[in-house]
Amino acid sequence: MCALACLAVLSRQNAPLYLRSDFSGDAGVGNDEGAVGASGAAAPSTGRTIPPSVRGGPARPMNFASLSHQFMIHASLDHVDEKVRDIVTRGAGAGTQAAGDAMYLGFLCPVEEMRMYGYMTNTGTKVVAMVEDVAGVGQQQREVDLKTLFASVHVLYAEHLLNPFARIGGEIASVRFDEGIQKCVGIFNGRQV
Repeated sequence: MCALACLAVLSRQNAPLYLRSDFSGDAGVGNDEGAVGASGAAAPSTGRTIPPSVRGGPARPMNFASLSHQFMIHASLDHVDEKVRDIVTRGAGAGTQAAGDAMYLGFLCPVEEMRMYGYMTNTGTKVVAMVEDVAGVGQQQREVDLKTLFASVHVLYAEHLLNPFARIGGEIASVRFDEGIQKCVGIFNGRQV
């Protein structure tokens, strides 16, 4: 079974709005060395933490990813732009993808032992998922699961933007959004949350 290693929501200008690379329940316990927030600041100094009562454990940074995962996400952005350019070019001449798949960019590139997949909303917001490359996992089933994951993240992002106090284009620091992501990733990784 494949597992999601990192999830990133990026603005139209490729600024990180939400980064998450540890989806285990014990994140934040022990050493967070090398983890940085979506704004690029060290995770422990971001000041925004999920309260212990919400997470059921020690308070931890909400929006963080390891430097290596940030590098891999950044490396895949050129492939996102290339896929979007291909879709626009293809769409101008002949028929386009089915309406449900129009935003799903699919497999972007392999980076080390990970496989990068992309999704882009109509407003240019990008979602990039980093999945561990596991031998024997059916590609078709992975694609179906990823489409479901991306659609769920898109709905969560739209709900987040409906909040009148949310900063559009700003870093996502919503506990509700984070919990929704945790639930979606838990389902994708094959465990019920």
